[in-house]
Amino acid sequence: MDLADMRFEYTKGETCMTDFTVHLPDGNVLRSNFCQYWDKFKFNKKFSYFLIDSKDFENMERMWSRYQDPVKIDIATECFLGNLVRFTLVPDPSHEVTRREYQQRNGHIRVFAPDMKVVSDNFSACMFVFESLVMGENWNQETEDRNTLRQETIGLMTTLGIFLQDKYIDCSNQCIMIQTARISADRLDEDPRAVPNYFLHGRQADNEIYMEHLDKVLQDFDLQKHPIFVRGSKPGRMPIWVFRVLVKLAWIQQFFKGDHYDPYLMSVMIECLYFHVPEDYMDIMKRFLASIFEESKTFELTDAENKMIDEANEKIVQKEKEEEMREKARKRAHNQNKTRKRK
Repeated sequence: MDLADMRFEYTKGETCMTDFTVHLPDGNVLRSNFCQYWDKFKFNKKFSYFLIDSKDFENMERMWSRYQDPVKIDIATECFLGNLVRFTLVPDPSHEVTRREYQQRNGHIRVFAPDMKVVSDNFSACMFVFESLVMGENWNQETEDRNTLRQETIGLMTTLGIFLQDKYIDCSNQCIMIQTARISADRLDEDPRAVPNYFLHGRQADNEIYMEHLDKVLQDFDLQKHPIFVRGSKPGRMPIWVFRVLVKLAWIQQFFKGDHYDPYLMSVMIECLYFHVPEDYMDIMKRFLASIFEESKTFELTDAENKMIDEANEKIVQKEKEEEMREKARKRAHNQNKTRKRK
Protein backbone atom coordinates (compact mmCIF):
# COMPACT_ATOMS: atom_id res chain seq x y z
CA MET A 1 0.00 0.00 0.00
CA ASP A 2 1.94 3.01 -1.29
CA LEU A 3 0.83 6.19 0.46
CA ALA A 4 3.95 8.30 0.03
CA ASP A 5 2.21 10.80 -2.27
CA MET A 6 -0.58 11.70 0.13
CA ARG A 7 -0.97 15.43 0.84
CA PHE A 8 -2.43 16.83 4.05
CA GLU A 9 -4.25 20.06 4.83
CA TYR A 10 -4.55 21.11 8.45
CA THR A 11 -6.98 23.30 10.34
CA LYS A 12 -5.92 24.91 13.59
CA GLY A 13 -8.50 24.68 16.36
CA GLU A 14 -8.75 26.94 19.38
CA THR A 15 -5.99 25.16 21.28
CA CYS A 16 -4.59 22.46 19.03
CA MET A 17 -4.80 20.72 15.68
CA THR A 18 -8.25 19.16 15.42
CA ASP A 19 -8.84 18.41 11.77
CA PHE A 20 -7.15 17.09 8.65
CA THR A 21 -7.94 16.20 5.06
CA VAL A 22 -6.22 13.38 3.18
CA HIS A 23 -5.78 13.62 -0.60
CA LEU A 24 -5.32 10.06 -1.82
CA PRO A 25 -3.24 9.20 -4.91
CA ASP A 26 -6.38 8.01 -6.72
CA GLY A 27 -8.04 11.42 -6.31
CA ASN A 28 -10.36 10.51 -3.46
CA VAL A 29 -10.47 12.77 -0.41
CA LEU A 30 -10.67 11.37 3.11
CA ARG A 31 -11.91 13.91 5.66
CA SER A 32 -11.60 13.67 9.41
CA ASN A 33 -14.60 13.28 11.70
CA PHE A 34 -12.81 14.87 14.61
CA CYS A 35 -13.85 18.45 13.92
CA GLN A 36 -17.16 18.27 12.08
CA TYR A 37 -18.65 15.67 14.46
CA TRP A 38 -17.06 16.93 17.67
CA ASP A 39 -20.40 17.43 19.45
CA LYS A 40 -21.16 13.74 18.94
CA PHE A 41 -17.73 12.84 20.28
CA LYS A 42 -18.43 14.61 23.55
CA PHE A 43 -21.52 12.49 24.10
CA ASN A 44 -19.81 9.22 23.18
CA LYS A 45 -21.72 8.74 19.94
CA LYS A 46 -20.51 7.33 16.65
CA PHE A 47 -16.96 8.20 15.68
CA SER A 48 -13.98 6.87 13.73
CA TYR A 49 -10.24 6.63 14.01
CA PHE A 50 -8.09 7.21 10.95
CA LEU A 51 -4.70 5.88 9.91
CA ILE A 52 -1.99 7.83 8.10
CA ASP A 53 1.42 7.23 6.59
CA SER A 54 4.41 7.41 8.96
CA LYS A 55 6.03 10.24 6.98
CA ASP A 56 2.92 12.38 7.35
CA PHE A 57 2.94 11.57 11.03
CA GLU A 58 6.45 13.05 11.29
CA ASN A 59 5.30 16.15 9.41
CA MET A 60 2.45 16.66 11.86
CA GLU A 61 4.80 16.40 14.82
CA ARG A 62 7.02 19.03 13.21
CA MET A 63 4.04 21.35 12.69
CA TRP A 64 2.94 21.01 16.30
CA SER A 65 6.44 21.87 17.51
CA ARG A 66 6.17 25.35 15.95
CA TYR A 67 3.82 26.54 18.68
CA GLN A 68 5.43 28.00 21.80
CA ASP A 69 2.89 26.41 24.11
CA PRO A 70 1.86 23.24 22.29
CA VAL A 71 -0.99 21.26 23.74
CA LYS A 72 0.07 17.80 24.79
CA ILE A 73 -1.57 15.25 22.53
CA ASP A 74 -1.29 11.49 22.98
CA ILE A 75 -0.33 9.85 19.71
CA ALA A 76 -0.41 6.08 19.33
CA THR A 77 2.16 4.79 16.85
CA GLU A 78 0.71 1.36 16.25
CA CYS A 79 1.98 -0.33 13.10
CA PHE A 80 -0.32 -1.54 10.36
CA LEU A 81 1.42 -4.07 8.13
CA GLY A 82 4.74 -2.53 9.10
CA ASN A 83 4.44 0.88 7.45
CA LEU A 84 1.39 2.73 8.81
CA VAL A 85 0.71 4.47 12.08
CA ARG A 86 -2.44 5.56 13.84
CA PHE A 87 -2.96 8.92 15.46
CA THR A 88 -5.85 10.35 17.42
CA LEU A 89 -6.63 14.07 17.42
CA VAL A 90 -8.64 14.90 20.53
CA PRO A 91 -8.38 18.43 22.00
CA ASP A 92 -9.55 17.32 25.45
CA PRO A 93 -8.25 13.87 26.52
CA SER A 94 -11.25 13.46 28.82
CA HIS A 95 -13.49 13.39 25.73
CA GLU A 96 -11.72 10.53 24.02
CA VAL A 97 -14.13 7.65 23.55
CA THR A 98 -12.53 4.50 24.86
CA ARG A 99 -12.88 1.07 23.34
CA ARG A 100 -14.70 -0.14 26.46
CA GLU A 101 -17.28 2.64 26.23
CA TYR A 102 -17.84 1.91 22.57
CA GLN A 103 -18.24 -1.81 23.27
CA GLN A 104 -20.98 -1.02 25.80
CA ARG A 105 -23.07 -0.01 22.80
CA ASN A 106 -22.13 -3.40 21.38
CA GLY A 107 -20.28 -2.08 18.38
CA HIS A 108 -16.80 -2.63 17.03
CA ILE A 109 -14.60 0.44 16.71
CA ARG A 110 -14.45 1.39 13.06
CA VAL A 111 -10.83 2.17 12.21
CA PHE A 112 -10.22 3.41 8.69
CA ALA A 113 -7.02 3.02 6.69
CA PRO A 114 -6.17 5.77 4.16
CA ASP A 115 -7.62 3.65 1.35
CA MET A 116 -10.93 3.89 3.27
CA LYS A 117 -10.97 0.20 4.18
CA VAL A 118 -12.13 -0.69 7.67
CA VAL A 119 -9.49 -2.37 9.84
CA SER A 120 -9.41 -3.72 13.39
CA ASP A 121 -6.67 -4.30 15.94
CA ASN A 122 -5.79 -7.79 17.15
CA PHE A 123 -7.97 -7.52 20.25
CA SER A 124 -11.12 -6.56 18.37
CA ALA A 125 -10.27 -9.16 15.74
CA CYS A 126 -10.19 -11.93 18.35
CA MET A 127 -13.58 -10.83 19.66
CA PHE A 128 -15.04 -10.85 16.17
CA VAL A 129 -13.72 -14.37 15.52
CA PHE A 130 -15.10 -15.61 18.84
CA GLU A 131 -18.54 -14.13 18.24
CA SER A 132 -18.60 -15.40 14.64
CA LEU A 133 -17.27 -18.94 15.11
CA VAL A 134 -17.70 -19.90 18.77
CA MET A 135 -20.98 -18.35 19.83
CA GLY A 136 -23.95 -20.14 18.33
CA GLU A 137 -22.42 -23.63 18.70
CA ASN A 138 -22.96 -26.30 21.35
CA TRP A 139 -19.35 -27.35 21.99
CA ASN A 140 -20.46 -30.08 24.38
CA GLN A 141 -21.63 -32.02 21.34
CA GLU A 142 -18.41 -33.15 19.68
CA THR A 143 -18.71 -33.88 15.97
CA GLU A 144 -16.09 -34.11 13.26
CA ASP A 145 -17.02 -30.81 11.66
CA ARG A 146 -17.26 -29.07 15.03
CA ASN A 147 -13.84 -30.38 16.11
CA THR A 148 -12.39 -29.08 12.85
CA LEU A 149 -14.06 -25.73 13.43
CA ARG A 150 -12.59 -25.61 16.95
CA GLN A 151 -9.06 -26.22 15.63
CA GLU A 152 -9.47 -23.61 12.92
CA THR A 153 -10.88 -21.10 15.42
CA ILE A 154 -8.09 -21.58 17.95
CA GLY A 155 -5.48 -21.29 15.19
CA LEU A 156 -7.06 -18.10 13.83
CA MET A 157 -7.42 -16.50 17.26
CA THR A 158 -3.82 -17.40 18.13
CA THR A 159 -2.59 -15.78 14.92
CA LEU A 160 -4.60 -12.62 15.49
CA GLY A 161 -3.96 -12.46 19.23
CA ILE A 162 -0.22 -13.07 19.30
CA PHE A 163 1.44 -12.55 15.92
CA LEU A 164 -0.51 -9.39 15.03
CA GLN A 165 -0.02 -7.54 18.31
CA ASP A 166 0.11 -3.75 17.82
CA LYS A 167 -0.92 -4.19 14.19
CA TYR A 168 -4.16 -3.86 12.26
CA ILE A 169 -5.92 -6.26 9.95
CA ASP A 170 -8.24 -5.44 7.08
CA CYS A 171 -11.74 -6.46 8.17
CA SER A 172 -12.53 -7.85 4.72
CA ASN A 173 -9.49 -10.13 5.02
CA GLN A 174 -10.67 -11.15 8.46
CA CYS A 175 -14.06 -12.15 7.02
CA ILE A 176 -12.21 -14.22 4.42
CA MET A 177 -10.27 -15.96 7.22
CA ILE A 178 -13.50 -16.73 9.05
CA GLN A 179 -15.10 -17.99 5.86
CA THR A 180 -12.05 -20.19 5.22
CA ALA A 181 -12.43 -21.69 8.68
CA ARG A 182 -16.08 -22.43 7.91
CA ILE A 183 -15.13 -24.07 4.61
CA SER A 184 -12.61 -26.30 6.39
CA ALA A 185 -15.36 -27.37 8.79
CA ASP A 186 -17.91 -27.80 6.00
CA ARG A 187 -19.90 -24.75 7.17
CA LEU A 188 -19.82 -22.87 3.88
CA ASP A 189 -23.51 -22.03 4.03
CA GLU A 190 -22.96 -19.76 7.05
CA ASP A 191 -22.27 -16.05 6.56
CA PRO A 192 -19.32 -14.75 8.66
CA ARG A 193 -20.91 -11.29 8.71
CA ALA A 194 -24.22 -12.55 10.09
CA VAL A 195 -25.10 -11.00 13.43
CA PRO A 196 -26.55 -13.54 15.88
CA ASN A 197 -29.67 -12.25 17.61
CA TYR A 198 -28.86 -14.15 20.80
CA PHE A 199 -26.23 -11.50 21.60
CA LEU A 200 -28.69 -8.61 21.19
CA HIS A 201 -26.56 -6.64 18.76
CA GLY A 202 -27.60 -3.04 18.40
CA ARG A 203 -29.45 -2.87 21.72
CA GLN A 204 -28.40 -0.26 24.29
CA ALA A 205 -26.41 -1.80 27.14
CA ASP A 206 -28.31 0.07 29.86
CA ASN A 207 -31.68 -1.19 28.63
CA GLU A 208 -33.22 -4.29 30.16
CA ILE A 209 -34.38 -7.70 28.95
CA TYR A 210 -36.41 -10.47 30.53
CA MET A 211 -34.44 -13.27 32.19
CA GLU A 212 -36.36 -15.88 30.22
CA HIS A 213 -34.40 -14.76 27.13
CA LEU A 214 -31.16 -15.68 28.92
CA ASP A 215 -32.61 -19.00 30.08
CA LYS A 216 -33.58 -19.89 26.52
CA VAL A 217 -30.09 -19.20 25.13
CA LEU A 218 -28.42 -21.19 27.92
CA GLN A 219 -30.82 -24.08 27.43
CA ASP A 220 -30.59 -24.13 23.62
CA PHE A 221 -26.79 -24.34 23.65
CA ASP A 222 -26.29 -26.32 26.87
CA LEU A 223 -24.39 -23.44 28.49
CA GLN A 224 -23.51 -23.09 32.16
CA LYS A 225 -25.78 -20.83 34.19
CA HIS A 226 -24.39 -18.21 36.56
CA PRO A 227 -26.23 -15.96 39.01
CA ILE A 228 -27.55 -12.58 37.88
CA PHE A 229 -24.93 -10.47 39.66
CA VAL A 230 -26.67 -7.13 38.97
CA ARG A 231 -30.48 -7.18 39.21
CA GLY A 232 -32.89 -5.33 36.97
CA SER A 233 -35.39 -2.65 37.90
CA LYS A 234 -38.26 -5.14 38.11
CA PRO A 235 -38.53 -8.85 38.99
CA GLY A 236 -37.71 -11.06 36.03
CA ARG A 237 -35.62 -8.41 34.25
CA MET A 238 -31.89 -7.81 33.93
CA PRO A 239 -29.60 -5.21 32.31
CA ILE A 240 -28.65 -6.09 28.73
CA TRP A 241 -24.95 -5.66 29.52
CA VAL A 242 -25.28 -8.33 32.25
CA PHE A 243 -26.97 -10.62 29.73
CA ARG A 244 -24.06 -10.18 27.30
CA VAL A 245 -21.49 -10.86 30.00
CA LEU A 246 -23.22 -14.05 31.15
CA VAL A 247 -23.77 -15.36 27.62
CA LYS A 248 -20.21 -14.74 26.48
CA LEU A 249 -18.78 -16.07 29.77
CA ALA A 250 -20.75 -19.30 29.37
CA TRP A 251 -19.44 -19.81 25.83
CA ILE A 252 -15.87 -19.05 26.94
CA GLN A 253 -16.10 -21.75 29.58
CA GLN A 254 -17.70 -24.25 27.22
CA PHE A 255 -15.23 -23.66 24.38
CA PHE A 256 -12.03 -23.76 26.45
CA LYS A 257 -12.91 -26.54 28.85
CA GLY A 258 -11.02 -29.80 29.40
CA ASP A 259 -8.35 -30.69 26.85
CA HIS A 260 -9.15 -27.53 24.88
CA TYR A 261 -8.07 -25.20 27.68
CA ASP A 262 -5.85 -22.38 26.37
CA PRO A 263 -4.79 -20.01 29.17
CA TYR A 264 -3.73 -17.17 26.88
CA LEU A 265 -6.78 -17.10 24.60
CA MET A 266 -9.13 -17.64 27.52
CA SER A 267 -7.57 -14.71 29.39
CA VAL A 268 -7.97 -12.53 26.28
CA MET A 269 -11.66 -13.37 26.02
CA ILE A 270 -12.21 -12.88 29.77
CA GLU A 271 -10.65 -9.44 29.38
CA CYS A 272 -13.12 -8.77 26.55
CA LEU A 273 -15.96 -9.17 29.03
CA TYR A 274 -14.97 -5.92 30.73
CA PHE A 275 -15.75 -4.01 27.53
CA HIS A 276 -19.44 -4.62 28.22
CA VAL A 277 -19.30 -3.39 31.82
CA PRO A 278 -20.16 0.22 32.81
CA GLU A 279 -17.46 1.98 34.82
CA ASP A 280 -19.47 2.03 38.07
CA TYR A 281 -19.81 -1.76 37.99
CA MET A 282 -16.16 -2.69 37.36
CA ASP A 283 -15.42 -3.72 40.96
CA ILE A 284 -18.58 -5.83 41.06
CA MET A 285 -17.53 -7.54 37.83
CA LYS A 286 -14.02 -8.29 39.12
CA ARG A 287 -15.34 -9.91 42.29
CA PHE A 288 -17.98 -11.82 40.36
CA LEU A 289 -15.37 -13.33 38.01
CA ALA A 290 -13.08 -14.08 40.95
CA SER A 291 -15.87 -16.08 42.58
CA ILE A 292 -16.13 -18.19 39.42
CA PHE A 293 -12.46 -18.82 38.69
CA GLU A 294 -11.03 -18.84 42.22
CA GLU A 295 -12.44 -21.49 44.56
CA SER A 296 -11.64 -19.50 47.71
CA LYS A 297 -13.60 -16.44 46.54
CA THR A 298 -17.27 -15.77 47.17
CA PHE A 299 -19.47 -13.05 45.71
CA GLU A 300 -21.81 -10.74 47.57
CA LEU A 301 -22.86 -7.18 46.91
CA THR A 302 -21.93 -4.57 49.50
CA ASP A 303 -24.52 -2.22 51.02
CA ALA A 304 -23.11 0.65 48.96
CA GLU A 305 -23.37 -1.40 45.76
CA ASN A 306 -26.95 -2.43 46.54
CA LYS A 307 -27.81 1.23 47.08
CA MET A 308 -26.14 2.21 43.79
CA ILE A 309 -28.09 -0.48 41.90
CA ASP A 310 -31.37 0.55 43.54
CA GLU A 311 -30.80 4.19 42.61
CA ALA A 312 -29.99 3.26 39.02
CA ASN A 313 -33.11 1.09 38.82
CA GLU A 314 -35.27 3.88 40.22
CA LYS A 315 -34.11 6.09 37.35
CA ILE A 316 -35.03 3.36 34.86
CA VAL A 317 -38.52 3.00 36.34
CA GLN A 318 -38.99 6.77 36.35
CA LYS A 319 -37.84 7.01 32.74
CA GLU A 320 -40.29 4.28 31.73
CA LYS A 321 -43.13 6.13 33.46
CA GLU A 322 -42.25 9.36 31.66
CA GLU A 323 -42.09 7.57 28.31
CA GLU A 324 -45.44 5.94 29.01
CA MET A 325 -46.99 9.32 29.81
CA ARG A 326 -45.56 10.83 26.62
CA GLU A 327 -46.96 7.93 24.60
CA LYS A 328 -50.40 8.38 26.14
CA ALA A 329 -50.27 12.11 25.41
CA ARG A 330 -49.26 11.39 21.83
CA LYS A 331 -52.17 8.98 21.37
CA ARG A 332 -54.63 11.48 22.87
CA ALA A 333 -53.42 14.19 20.52
CA HIS A 334 -53.68 11.79 17.60
CA ASN A 335 -57.26 10.81 18.51
CA GLN A 336 -58.26 14.45 18.98
CA ASN A 337 -56.91 15.30 15.53
CA LYS A 338 -58.87 12.43 14.00
CA THR A 339 -62.05 13.65 15.76
CA ARG A 340 -61.58 17.22 14.51
CA LYS A 341 -61.06 16.00 10.95
CA ARG A 342 -64.34 14.05 11.06
CA LYS A 343 -66.19 17.19 12.17
